[in-house]
Amino acid sequence: MKKILLPTLVLLLVISACTGKRKLKSLKGEYQITRILENGTELEFKQQTSTYDGSLTDYSLTIELMETGDIDVNAPVNGCGGIFVLSGKNRISIEDLACTQMWGMDSMANVWESKYVNALMSINVYELDDTSLNLSTIGGADSLYYNLEFSRVE
Repeated sequence: MKKILLPTLVLLLVISACTGKRKLKSLKGEYQITRILENGTELEFKQQTSTYDGSLTDYSLTIELMETGDIDVNAPVNGCGGIFVLSGKNRISIEDLACTQMWGMDSMANVWESKYVNALMSINVYELDDTSLNLSTIGGADSLYYNLEFSRVE
């Protein structure tokens, strides 16, 4: 009985150490967008002239991934919440994303926010290192391809 029990316990410990929770913890954190590519073309979103008052606006786009699998999205005008699901090697999906429905005075903020949220909804692959998170889409030739680069907020 001891010969079977000990290897079984060791096997259970190894299996539990290799679950998705481990990846979830490593993804946990807040990230600031640094670059958006749409079909390989970089979108210049950081400094845009406001149509409201002519000033330059920094469109702050952030996400926060929580250990529970929840995601908070902060865009120039609205906030969103939903869940992210990990599946397979470096596969991710953002689901049930619900956003407030305000419209900003700065029409470009609305445009960037829409692009950003649509891009997040289409991503399905992630890459992570110590300081950055890269979210991208793998899709067919008919769909838009996005690559979102984030830096970790300290």
